[in-house]
Amino acid sequence: MSLNAYKFLKQFVLIFLLGLAGAIDVNAADICEGASFPLDKVELDRLVIANGIPFNKSGETFENFALNSFRPLLFPVTPNLVRFPSPQRLRLTRFQAKKAFNVVPDGLLPIISVTPPAFYPDSVFVDSKALKEFTIIRLSYSKYQIAGFLDALTRTPAGISSAPMSPAIPALVFLTTNNVFISPDVLIEANGSNIGVFQSIACVRITTLGQRRFYMGFTNVLNEIVYLNNTVLPLFNNRGVESTLFFPPDIPREEDSL
Repeated sequence: MSLNAYKFLKQFVLIFLLGLAGAIDVNAADICEGASFPLDKVELDRLVIANGIPFNKSGETFENFALNSFRPLLFPVTPNLVRFPSPQRLRLTRFQAKKAFNVVPDGLLPIISVTPPAFYPDSVFVDSKALKEFTIIRLSYSKYQIAGFLDALTRTPAGISSAPMSPAIPALVFLTTNNVFISPDVLIEANGSNIGVFQSIACVRITTLGQRRFYMGFTNVLNEIVYLNNTVLPLFNNRGVESTLFFPPDIPREEDSL
C-alpha cells in the first residue's frame, strides 16, 4: 500500500469512527436550503483562481465572505483584532520554538438574554476555516488554537457568569467549507468548560440565470447537552444572507496571535 493510500484509509477510518461517536451530527438537509449544495475547498480554490485572486488569498477570501453572510443578529460579524490571553495555550506550546500566548478569533458576537434580561459582550468567538475535505479540527489544531479559544472563552463575560442556572454560556462558532469535522476532543473539552460549539457550512445556489450565489448554511449546535440547564440557546439556526463570494480585503490582521 502506498503512503498516500495509507493516509487516505487512515483518515477515512477516523471519520467513520467520529461518526459512530456522535461528533458528526450534520447531514446534508441540515446544511443548505432547497436545491443549494455545500461549498468545498476544491471548488473555493477554483473560483478564487478563476477570479484572478492569488491562491494564497483563498482563506482570506472565505473569511470575508463568511463573516458577511453569517448574521445571527441581522448585521455582519465585525472582523476582530482583539487578542485574548490563553494561559492554557501558552502551557501547551511552552516547549515549541514559538510559544503562543493569545488567540485572535475572526469575529466576536454578544449573547443577549431577554428573560432574564442580560447582555454579555464578546462572549461568542466566530472563526472561519476554509480547509480541504475530511480535515478534522482537533484541540491541537494550529498550535493549539482551538484549546486556546475554549480557554479564553471561560474568561469572557458569559464565561465568568456561567453558573448552572445562568441565562447564558459562551460559544464557539466554526464557519467552514464542506466536510470539515470537529473532533470529539473539542466537544469533550467544551462540555467540561460549559461552552457551546456550533458549525455552519458554506453553501452555493445556482440562480435561474446560471449565476452562483453563496451563503453560510444553517448553524448546528454540536454539543446541545451544555444547554439542557440553560435558558438561552443562541439563535444561530437561521441561514446566512446570500452574497457574492468576493469582497475587498478587510483591514490587515494577524491570522493568529503568537
